[in-house]
Amino acid sequence: MAMDAFGSMFGEAKPPVAMRMRPILFHAHAHTNDVSQLRLLATDLHSLAWDRSLSLSDIDDLRDDVGIGGSCSDFLDYLKSCLSSGEVNLLFPHNGLDRVHLVATKAKGLPRITISLNTLTHSALNDAIANFSLSLYAAFRTTQDHASREQERASKLMETLSSEKISQNTNGSGGHELDVARSGSLGLMATGSCCSDSCEQQRAHDGERQVKASAERQA
Repeated sequence: MAMDAFGSMFGEAKPPVAMRMRPILFHAHAHTNDVSQLRLLATDLHSLAWDRSLSLSDIDDLRDDVGIGGSCSDFLDYLKSCLSSGEVNLLFPHNGLDRVHLVATKAKGLPRITISLNTLTHSALNDAIANFSLSLYAAFRTTQDHASREQERASKLMETLSSEKISQNTNGSGGHELDVARSGSLGLMATGSCCSDSCEQQRAHDGERQVKASAERQA
């Protein structure tokens, strides 16, 4: 089983307040040299770093210790939820820095996951801090690119909606002007009809008067 599906995630592991340490960050991801292993690295990005590579058998043992059923994939999903919950602590069981416990829980009342990490020294320490920094920057760039694409998509959507609104307003105005023109034409036709009726009545009245006058002269 490959750990690629687990992805890559960063977070903060809080050390005991009494130890007055620098903030500790952690990185969980598929191992660079062996994707069948899950690697956890915790460091203060200064002079301390601890790591652990978990094989499939290690993950099965960890699942048994935690007491969670289901498949290995289900347990990895639960582990990811615990690490992203914001409730991750770094404990020093022997009052030293050689070995620490990364303790994470998804929510209060749910099973905790405890993973032992081993200290890194000398060149391994320097390499770990350098790789952590580069991975963190790569994750930042990926997030920034996603945000830029979403912003561009939103801008195009707003432009499309604005164009459709302008088109609708233009069509509505043209329809109103056509209605006004039609109303004016009907008004003129009605006025012309009234004038025609009045003229016909006047001519009939004049004809009657002429007939009367002619009859009176003959009498």
